[in-house]
Amino acid sequence: MAGFGEFREEIRGVMKDLRKAGCDIITIGQYLKPGAGCLDVEEFLEPAEFDKFSKWAAQAGFKKNYCGPFVRSSYAV
Repeated sequence: MAGFGEFREEIRGVMKDLRKAGCDIITIGQYLKPGAGCLDVEEFLEPAEFDKFSKWAAQAGFKKNYCGPFVRSSYAV
């Protein structure tokens, strides 16, 4: 999930770490606050940001990537 206030460099770093650990599939979606007691959304990302994440994932060597505002990990099932 993106939108917690993370830096783009952190997202790239996590991608690299996941690949080093042998992960072949990645999903990145927009965090949406599910309830009043949950963390606030820090940033609503533009769809172009998710396109960038998809490009980074392909460059990092992920076999599949699903990156978009409404993507959830269940997409990979």
